Amino acid sequence: MNCVLNGKQYFRWTNFVNPITVTIGMKTKRAPAKRPGRPREFYIDRAIERAMEVFWRKGYEAASMPDLTCAMGISRPSLYAAFGNKQQLFRHVLDRYASVAATFITTALDKTTLKDVIDGIFRGAVRFLSASNHPRGCLLIQGTPACGDPADPVRREVIARRLATETAIQNRLQQARAQSDLPRTVNPADFAKFISALIHGLSIQAANGATRAQLLTLAQMAIRACREHVETDTKVTI
Repeated sequence: MNCVLNGKQYFRWTNFVNPITVTIGMKTKRAPAKRPGRPREFYIDRAIERAMEVFWRKGYEAASMPDLTCAMGISRPSLYAAFGNKQQLFRHVLDRYASVAATFITTALDKTTLKDVIDGIFRGAVRFLSASNHPRGCLLIQGTPACGDPADPVRREVIARRLATETAIQNRLQQARAQSDLPRTVNPADFAKFISALIHGLSIQAANGATRAQLLTLAQMAIRACREHVETDTKVTI
């Protein structure tokens, strides 16, 4: 059978191995038994992508099992058989998300100069956060804003993944300092946290509905703030 979630219609797969059965109205069509089906990996990948969209839109705790099975096109027993449980499914989703979301960060960090690195991070963030082919904002920010005790392992894993991105930025800043592209008076760890905070702010603005033009304006302000920090390295006392 098929179902509707967030205005989208999803069709159910009978399993991940055999040719699929699609039910439309009162008529059921089954692929011929001798016709080779798609690889199991295809269905698993598609199911993870659909689960990612649900978690991204609703957050971990608000995403119910009916939401997930509807979007993924599988039954609850099939979900448990393929992925274990909701937490394990979410870890698969985080892995998939990393392969998509981390692209703009890794691309930016590969730039030759620190100026280009900073430009690449924020301009790439705007393109990703405002893209039309997935929910707006960042799954690592919106996915677990507040989790109860049962979901605490999920919250800690999301935090660890955010910190991993921050560490990657810090390592690139340390490289820039070693190459005299970053003043030695600038602390790479502090600067990486500053950049991460600005990226997270862009994500929240995107989730709040800011347009791409508005996000680009904010990104340009962030770029200027980073450049000024590098040039002045002003200490603020509170």
